[in-house]
Amino acid sequence: MCQFAIPTQETVDYYLKLENNVLVKDKNLKSKDYLRKMNRAEREIALWALVKKFGHDKTFYSKKSRDKDIADYKWR
Repeated sequence: MCQFAIPTQETVDYYLKLENNVLVKDKNLKSKDYLRKMNRAEREIALWALVKKFGHDKTFYSKKSRDKDIADYKWR
């Protein structure tokens, strides 16, 4: 057992979508459209929602995810 959570490729894909495809409307901004990227806390909340929906084994550790080295995941 590893003390660190090892993500599956699906979790990495979800994280990348949060990074690249999600904007938050923030009325406190001075920009015209009030849009900004998610901050770290918001991304973490979204990741925990993913874990709650699909469970720990399907999102962060499974035999399927251990067959492939994390360095070999598609990170972009």
